[in-house]
Amino acid sequence: MWIDTKNSGKNGLPDTLLNPSALQNIAKGESMKAFKVTGTFRNRPGMQAFSKEVAAKDKDAAVEVVMSVLGSKHRAKRTEVKVESVVEIKKDDVTDPIVIHRISK
Repeated sequence: MWIDTKNSGKNGLPDTLLNPSALQNIAKGESMKAFKVTGTFRNRPGMQAFSKEVAAKDKDAAVEVVMSVLGSKHRAKRTEVKVESVVEIKKDDVTDPIVIHRISK
């Protein structure tokens, strides 16, 4: 699935991320869930597969986290990223220690 940034809120972000009350709820300790996002992105030699565990409020927020990470670490533009699946995973199946910490609050 390609992420459609034209039908999103301001600046191409989903409306859930632009809602200040949603950010306040997260700051107040709203429970986070663990997601595994898999897909591919365009890299210099060709397409590079990725699989990333993230802590987020919902699937849209999980995709935003992955887009941000790929953009900052690999300079991949949103149009160069193809997200194939976003799956919620159980706390026991999480392997990333940072994600474990964030979902255990």
